Amino acid sequence: MTLAFLAPADSTRAEGPAARELKQRGNAVPRPAFRPSPKGQEKPARSVPQPKRPVSKTPDRRSNPASACLLNLNRIAVASPAPQPEAADPACRIPQPVTLKSTKGPFPVSFASGLTLDCSFALKTADFVANILQPLARHHVGAPISQLRSGEGFVCRRRNNAKSGKLSEHAFGGALDIVGFDFAGKSRLDIGPPRLMNPEQAAFFKAARLASCGTFTTVLGPGTNAAHARHLHLDLARSKGRKNPYRICE
Repeated sequence: MTLAFLAPADSTRAEGPAARELKQRGNAVPRPAFRPSPKGQEKPARSVPQPKRPVSKTPDRRSNPASACLLNLNRIAVASPAPQPEAADPACRIPQPVTLKSTKGPFPVSFASGLTLDCSFALKTADFVANILQPLARHHVGAPISQLRSGEGFVCRRRNNAKSGKLSEHAFGGALDIVGFDFAGKSRLDIGPPRLMNPEQAAFFKAARLASCGTFTTVLGPGTNAAHARHLHLDLARSKGRKNPYRICE
């Protein structure tokens, strides 16, 4: 026989705070906000909300190639952002205009015109002048280059100054026309036929012209045509969008 012990129906018991809260909830047992997991599977404690940190204003070079280009350029040269040049043709536009003033290092080279170029081309140009042309000048001429004389870099025009046809790379800040060099000690080299140069200058110019073909994809100068008889034209047009660009080295 089973015995059951029941409290009298009319019995009264004192209700504590927990009992009163339970009655107010309709006898629904509240679930705890957090229940411990079985041993060995403890959940980490809830993280305490942290105040928001201010967003850093330092440019992210991985997501901002333009900032990375200018940062790399200023490691080897004196350069600054430049406004977009005014042009009659709206197609003449520089992707990231900068003013290239000089290279850095123990033998800096100034750019007489204060070149306005696209940043990526300015970076290639500064590296070429500082690390290739300058050592060649010291070897062949016996003096470092103090100043590189050139055109302005950006010019809104068509190739070879023609009235029609494709725009020149100058229209995008991606070309440079070198017309001469000034060496420390006030000696001067004007680009033209090598027969008009002294032996040291002729040797330097020949070496510089050949070396430029390893850096740039278009190299035109004296002997190419009448339009390039007095300057050395350099650009990277054939490297745009090509893994293996062909080169013109004349």
